[in-house]
Formats: sequence, C-alpha cells, structure tokens
Amino acid sequence: TCPLAEVSCRVVAFHNMPQRSFSDVTPPERPRRLLSDVLPNPSVRRGRPAASPPPPPPPRRNAPIEDEMRESNKKNPWRTYILVGTAALIVVGLGVYAFMEKATVTLERKVTTAKVDAASVARESDGGAELSYVVVRTEKTLEKEVPATGESYVERKATGTITIYNNFSSASQRLVKNTRFETPDGRIYRIGDSVVVPGRTGSGASAVPGRVDAIVTADAAGEAFNVQESDFTIPGFKGDPRYQGFYARTKTPIGDGFTGTIKTAKPEDIEAARRELDLSLKTELLAQAIAELPPDYILFENAAAIRYEDASPEGSSKVVRKGTLTGILFPTEALAAALAGRSGVATEGAPLHIENVTNTVAVQFLSPITVESLSTKKMDVRFSGESVRFVFDVDMEALRNDLVGKPKIESITNEVFGAYPGIRDAQISVSPFWKGSLPGDVEDIRIKDETPRLEEEGN
Repeated sequence: TCPLAEVSCRVVAFHNMPQRSFSDVTPPERPRRLLSDVLPNPSVRRGRPAASPPPPPPPRRNAPIEDEMRESNKKNPWRTYILVGTAALIVVGLGVYAFMEKATVTLERKVTTAKVDAASVARESDGGAELSYVVVRTEKTLEKEVPATGESYVERKATGTITIYNNFSSASQRLVKNTRFETPDGRIYRIGDSVVVPGRTGSGASAVPGRVDAIVTADAAGEAFNVQESDFTIPGFKGDPRYQGFYARTKTPIGDGFTGTIKTAKPEDIEAARRELDLSLKTELLAQAIAELPPDYILFENAAAIRYEDASPEGSSKVVRKGTLTGILFPTEALAAALAGRSGVATEGAPLHIENVTNTVAVQFLSPITVESLSTKKMDVRFSGESVRFVFDVDMEALRNDLVGKPKIESITNEVFGAYPGIRDAQISVSPFWKGSLPGDVEDIRIKDETPRLEEEGN
C-alpha cells in the first residue's frame, strides 16, 4: 500500500524486461505541421466560406510522342485535312442515308400457258354478254397520177352548179331527176338528182323567192356546152303559169365538155395503180384504226372489212381510190377472261390479259363482216391457239398504297400480297437496312416487275 513500495515493484519489473535499443523506443516520425495547419482559417472564423483549393497541376505530357506527332503534321499537313474530311463525310453520309427511306418490291406475276379452242356468240356493246364488241369505221382516200402513154377518143359532157328559184308561190315544188333546164340559146342541161324548191316568202315588193342548188350535166358532149354564166328556164313548164315563176341561174361555170382524141393512161396501167392504191389503203387503214383504238381494246386484222370505191375523175389519168374500214373491237380483259374460262385456266377472280394476243390467237367469223351481218348486233366467232399465255394483272398503284408504313414482318407483308391473286412471288428490300418498316410515303416505294416475257423465255 505504500507508494514507495509500488515504485520499487515497477523498478524491479523494468529490470526484468528485455533490453531494447534506442531506436525501439523512438516514436515514428510524423509529418511536420505548419502553423497555418493548426490555426483555424480566419475566414471560417468570421463566417466566410473557405477559399477554393488550388487547381491540380497539369498532367505530365509524353513529350517524345507529342513532339513526334507535331513534327509529322508539320511535314504532311494534308494528312490532318484528309482524316478530318473523311470523318465529316462519314457522319454526313450516315445522316443522309438515315433520312433517305426507300423500299423496292420485286415481284413476279402468275403466267399460265394453255391451248385455246373456243366458239362464242359475241354481242355488240352488250355488257351482260360473256363477250361483247364495238364497231368502228374509218375512211381514207389515196390517189396516183398514171402517165398518159396512150391515146383515146373522148366524149365528155360539161357539168356545173345552178341555183333554182321559186317565185311562183309560197308552196314548195318538187323537181324530179333529169328535169331539163334551157339557156336562152337553146342548150339543154339536166339535174342529176331530184330536188325540192322551197316556196316564196313575204309578199309584194318584199317577197323573197325560195331557192335550192343543183348539179346539172349537159345534154350532149362537147365544148359547145361549156358556159361561164347564164339564165335558165324549165321547158317542162311551158304553157303553165309556173313557167314564169320558176327559173335558174349559174352558180359556177359549166365546163369540162370535150370531144376528140386525148392522151390517156393505158387501161392496164390504171388497173395496176388501183391494185397498188388498194393495198396501201388496207395497210394505212388498219394502222390508223389500231392507232385510234380505245383504251383496253384490241383489233384482229381479219376482224376488219374494207370496201374500196373508185373516185377517179372521168377521162383523167389520175386514179383516186377511197377505202372504208369496218372493224370489230374486243375488250382485252373480257376476251382473256372468256377464253381462260373456256380453256380451264383458274383465274381466282384476278384480272388478266393474253400476251401478244394478235399473234398467238386466231379469230374466225362464221359469217363475213358486212353491213347486213353487223345489223344483227351479234356475231358467231371462234378463237384458237396452241400455246396461249395468260398473264395475270396486278394493280401496282393500289399495291404501293397498301404497303405504305407496314412493318417489315413476313406475316404482315404476305397478308398484303395475298390480297392480290395475280402475284406469284414477291420480295421486299428496304433501305436503310436497319429500318423495321416500309416508308410512310407511297412515292418512296418502287415496284419492279420481273415477270418473264414471251421473247425472254424463248431465249
């Protein structure tokens, strides 16, 4: 209990402990602290915020590498420009590509080849008939001058136009064909057709005679009947009050009367010219009729009849031929549907047409195409062909609209294509390739039809 005894005990314990060197009892070195580290910041004591710590020292640069790059750029400055330009082009290109949405639909339509041998009754302009047709007519005139290498004796009568007046009464008067008209010097001319002369209108000094024009021909051939102008009476009315009330005057000179020998074309040359003109008329009339075809109609060459007329001036070496074509036009789609049904082609309700129909299908009319046969409004016809190609049609514009904005998912696009039974196969290509749907603008969707054509398959 004695403090002295306690100290003694501690001394004894100290002596019993193992001895250490001076370094064992030296405390570890601590970093030296400055007075500013111990004293509080005056600004903090006054309630002001502490100053911001100084910025960290800049990182040490890799001097050898940077100096080498700087030296390389000084020697070849275009390298920097090329790298920067290439990077800019890549960025711009990717941006433009992303905005240029496009889609291409490559499709192939169904094609079926079949033998055709079908008879049908076609009716004119009958929408309810299995097969209907329309009738077209077109005319053309051609002429050719034939050299006058022969001689012939000609008797030609003078002709011209006169005006016939009725100053007799308000009643009209009929004059029959070959009614005579006489000049004051006794030359006789006759009208070629019957005419009706209208009655006089008004009365007294204001009366206006009725009138009509007519073509007259001299009663005899020769130059003596050529006349520039003249008045005429009607000999048949002599002794009748109408003789003074009916009269005529020349409207045109009456001429071309002649008798004598003239240079003329030989008959065989004229006949050759007629045949040549008729052949040209056939070619040109068919071409004209085809050029003027209504949309979606077809004209077979033997579904047209041509009537030829001679319009050559009498006694002239000029040959003039007039041709009139009467053709039967069939609607393209209705004809293809009718022949497909008769030939066992399954259409599934899809529209279709016959490829190169005028060269692969022959048509035969059981009665000639004439004015009389056409008046019945129906024609018995037979169609035949060995390898007739039925090509299915697809409304491309409607298909484009149906594909607008659709997801590029096979099940959805196949549903769209399935609504068009004329499609055999279809593939879609979309750009940019990462786009998951078709463009929202129909103008950005293009359809490429790769259906093989007849000439391609033949190759």
